[in-house]
Amino acid sequence: MTSGHTDNDPSALCAASTNDALAWVEGSCTPIGTGGGENAEAEQRRTFQLSSGEVLWDLSGNAMNWTSTGGYSTGKVGPLTGWQEYSAVYDGASLLVSDLIPTNGVKIWWDDSWDSNENIGQYYSVSEGSGGTIRRGGSYLNNTTYGLFTVSTSYVPTDTGSRLGFRCVATPP
Repeated sequence: MTSGHTDNDPSALCAASTNDALAWVEGSCTPIGTGGGENAEAEQRRTFQLSSGEVLWDLSGNAMNWTSTGGYSTGKVGPLTGWQEYSAVYDGASLLVSDLIPTNGVKIWWDDSWDSNENIGQYYSVSEGSGGTIRRGGSYLNNTTYGLFTVSTSYVPTDTGSRLGFRCVATPP
């Protein structure tokens, strides 16, 4: 899995290019065609190509993304103290780890030992009663906490910020 734009270089959100081959940025938001300088190809590539040939942009970097899932002011997964590897997270009363990542019990191909070293991301929460909406992915400032399955439940639906975006998704019929 690629990490996307997560290294704070540049320290800004960058628009996706209309050319899927221009999937890197370095030092500015000008898209470039290969990973250069400190950005190895797999490390900061902003695109991921599906087996269908379709290309996804920035699901694990650039901006964290609001989802429609929320309402977890209590019963969050734990421990509830900052960024955590999923291997340290346990089920809450109303939010399960399997709601956040596939887990081996749900998807047999998943390895429950995967962590941010495999770029899956980490989980972030604060104490019970604070926040509760789910944001996914990572921003350009996230570095080691980024990943496709990064989740933060520390914000309420009215929060705004320059590192927040949204995901357009559809549920197949």
